[in-house]
Order: sequence, then C-alpha cells, then structure tokens
Amino acid sequence: NKPVDVAVLDEIQMISDKHRGYAWTRALLGVPAKEIHVCGDETVLKLVQRLAKKMGEELEVRRYERHKPLELEKKPIKDLGSVQEGDCLIAFSKKEIYRLKLEIETRTNFKCAIIYGNLPPETRRQQAELFNDPESEYKVLVATDAVGMGLNLSVQRIIFTKLVKFCGESNAMKVLTASQAKQIAGRAGRRSSKFPKGLVSALSADDMKTLDRLLDQRLRPNHLAGILPPFEQIEMFASLQPEETVNNLGSLFRAFARTAQLEDGLYFMCRTNDIEIMGKLLTQFTDMSLEEKYKFVIAPIDTTNRDVVLAFLQYVRLFSRNAPVSVGLRLPKPSSETYVHKLENCFKILSLYLWLALRFPDEFVEREKAEILLERCTHGIEEALEKLSPESVEQKRVFLE
Repeated sequence: NKPVDVAVLDEIQMISDKHRGYAWTRALLGVPAKEIHVCGDETVLKLVQRLAKKMGEELEVRRYERHKPLELEKKPIKDLGSVQEGDCLIAFSKKEIYRLKLEIETRTNFKCAIIYGNLPPETRRQQAELFNDPESEYKVLVATDAVGMGLNLSVQRIIFTKLVKFCGESNAMKVLTASQAKQIAGRAGRRSSKFPKGLVSALSADDMKTLDRLLDQRLRPNHLAGILPPFEQIEMFASLQPEETVNNLGSLFRAFARTAQLEDGLYFMCRTNDIEIMGKLLTQFTDMSLEEKYKFVIAPIDTTNRDVVLAFLQYVRLFSRNAPVSVGLRLPKPSSETYVHKLENCFKILSLYLWLALRFPDEFVEREKAEILLERCTHGIEEALEKLSPESVEQKRVFLE
C-alpha cells in the first residue's frame, strides 16, 4: 500500500489469462502509483484503453520495434548433432527435455542447461545464468515455453522440436497458437544478446510450414480482464444463499460466477474450476468459518498434483482442530527413485505452506523451518541437474521422473 511515483507492470497480456489474470487486473487497477508503465503485446491494447477510460485516466500509447531482425530459416534442423552455440530447443514435456539434453550432450561437445515450469524460480534463473555465461560449458538450452516470460536469455536460434502441446482444459494435444509461437520465437536475437539477429527453425518441413503461418498470423485481441472476488463480496453473496450452498464453497463460487453482474465486455472470473474442486474438498471441515475456508480455497495450488492436494488437506485438517500446523515434510534422499520429481513436489508443498503461513501466522508455526527446507530443496534440484549427464543416467547415479 506504499505510494510510489512510478510502477512498471510487465507482460500485461497476462491480464486475460484464465488462471492468473486477476493478479494483473488488481495490479493495474489498484497499484498506488502516480504513473504506471504497462508493457506487453497489442492483444490487450483496446482492453487497457477501455479500463483506463473507465477509471478516468489518461493513456499514452508508445510502440516499439525489435532492435534486431527475427528470421525463419529456410530448411529444418534434421540432425541434433548439428546444433550450435546459442541454440534453444523447445519441447513440451519434462521427459522430452531430459531426453533432448542427454542426446545433445552425447552427440556434441556442448552441455545443455534446462528450463521448465516445475523448476523453482531460483533454479530457472541459475540455469539461465549458466547458459548466458560466455565462460560456461553450457552453450545450448533445452526448455519448455517457460522461456517465453521473465528470463533474459542470450539465444541465437529457437528450434521448435514440436508444435503441439497438451491442453489440460480439452485433455488433448493442440497446435500452438500464433501468440504462443511468437512469444517463444521472440526470445531469439534479443537486444541484450551478442547475436546480430534472431533465427527460428523446426525439426521437420511440415513444422516449418506451420511455423511460417503462425509467425505471419495477426494476433487475436483479448477483450476481457480476469477477476477474482474478494472475501467481502463472497460474504455478502453468501448471506443471500441457502445453507447447503454456503457450506460448499465450490458451489458458492459457482453460484457467484453464474449470477454476478460483470460489466459487459470487460471482465471474466478466474480459477473457477480449481476453486470449485478445492471448495468441495473443504465441505467436510464444518468447524471452519467462511473467511477461513476462503483463504484456503484461493491458495495457489495445482489441483492435478496428488501429493500437493494431500498435503493441503492435512494442513486444513490440523488447522480445523486448532492444532499447530507443522510442515510435515521430509526431503527425499538423493538415492531415491524419481529424486528430481519428488524434490519439485516438495518445493510446491513448501511454497504452499509459506503462502498459508502469511495468512495464518499464529497457526502455521514452522515458517522458519519451511524456509530452510525450501532453500535445501532448491539447492538439491540445482545439484541434481548439474550432475545430470548421459553417463550418470546410464550408471543410475541420477534419478529422473
């Protein structure tokens, strides 16, 4: 709540994200700044203009061009043994990332840094630094679309190993959208890199044709900003609902989303599916207040991850009994199967614990322990990735998923 002269809000197109858009909306509408610099692509320009007009604010639009050209290569990369320094290969599963890393390190003299969404932010930054360091052995990067935001990378060429990725909502494989393809391809030849231009390629002629079409396609504008109702609105709405609806927070949020009078053409509700799932799970805890349940149900949690959901329910169970909520977690041993995967789950659970500890500081009594474990967890992942090599996997000295 501290007033500032200038606030910078990056990646503003995320305001239309189905899961996290509300965070950008809250920042844009609520940051106590005299001046806000909003950065991003033009897909949400008209939306931001409408929001600014609604608030009675003046909006000045400045457009910037790339400092270095971005070119699609004429021929696909048919041999991974021919990858070059500064290449970044894009894949869409952790298993495929590990496979590509090991194959490239077997067939070339390069070491590969890796980046994917489940890695802790600190580990992603560490891998990016290894790749960017001219004195490092890590001359090639293998990554998911997680490279598209938040990382400054010295990439010469983006190589799409595939152009389809799994879509959780439709439970099917889908071709990348033009927006996704451009966001990833745009990492090549950034202003801060040592390369004079950015290059984009793929592994097959068919994918090259698809890539050409996607990169040439105009982006579809997004017209809606994500929101998530604060507790005060949920409390007011609950006072008008039957008891059975109020007891099931998932049903309550669903009813709110269905009946809320959102301003036409401006907003949509975020995270409805996750909140419905978690709200239903909390129905069994009848001793908790509506506000307590609300704080738990909006926690940033991956509802598809069984280990995280079970840890979440254990924390709720202890909290509902008025018992001190302990971390209840041991880090896996390096010799255990699926070591890296288990560490990633531990990181998610510890992050969840610390998030809840900020909301319930008197009940979540092991915050310092959780912070220490989180640091050890991050260090353990970084060490495991450092030891990951074709030889270590063959000799089973490093265990993957």
